[in-house]
Amino acid sequence: MKLGVLGIMDRGKAFHERLQLSVLQATDLSFYTLFFSRYNEATAVSAGNSQAYWFAPQIVKPGDHVFVFSSEGKNSSTSLTTVPGAKAYFYYLGYKTTIWQDPSSCVVVQELTTWATTAAS
Repeated sequence: MKLGVLGIMDRGKAFHERLQLSVLQATDLSFYTLFFSRYNEATAVSAGNSQAYWFAPQIVKPGDHVFVFSSEGKNSSTSLTTVPGAKAYFYYLGYKTTIWQDPSSCVVVQELTTWATTAAS
């Protein structure tokens, strides 16, 4: 996978709770989905009824960071002062309350290589 999962930061803190990803290799974020799940054992994640987020097309490169906030906000990006040429990308899920406050909650990051969909009606 071309993204590294750094973790969920500031769990349960309104407007601060976020998933942080680091970019390891150049990629397009539209090949990644996030599934919101929870651990049902120390090493097993539930595969049940969970919500998902699919990134819109965005080319990212090594050294960039991607932050996905549970709160409302406007998607944006900015240059990182700590890494010359690198950027930080900010995405907002739009929830009015925190969603990862439970220590057993987690995010599964999946890289897609191909997909198919049903035909439009």
